[in-house]
Amino acid sequence: MKVSEALRAISNYPIPSTVILNIMEGEGMDFGGDEADLGTRQGAAFKRCTAAVYLFLSKAPNVTQGGISYTFTENERKRFAQIASSIKNELGEQNEAEIEVGYFGEDF
Repeated sequence: MKVSEALRAISNYPIPSTVILNIMEGEGMDFGGDEADLGTRQGAAFKRCTAAVYLFLSKAPNVTQGGISYTFTENERKRFAQIASSIKNELGEQNEAEIEVGYFGEDF
């Protein structure tokens, strides 16, 4: 199985090929060539691609294609985002949304 097929198999949602291509190229992976063997699936690049697919799914629009509707509830979208965040945390990466910011002082 190719990496692109493994990423697309994460969900039955019709993820456009261009989305998978952009994600893979961003991680230096070959869209048509890389095999999803055990070593590849355990690698950081594949895991970052997987996190990116989950993040895409958390924001993907509800669509109808070929008479089949693909919809996600808000809870499903939150779960996809949590999975993406968990994968990135496992890799030692911090999401921008998790960076704590604050204001000190009297006047805002």
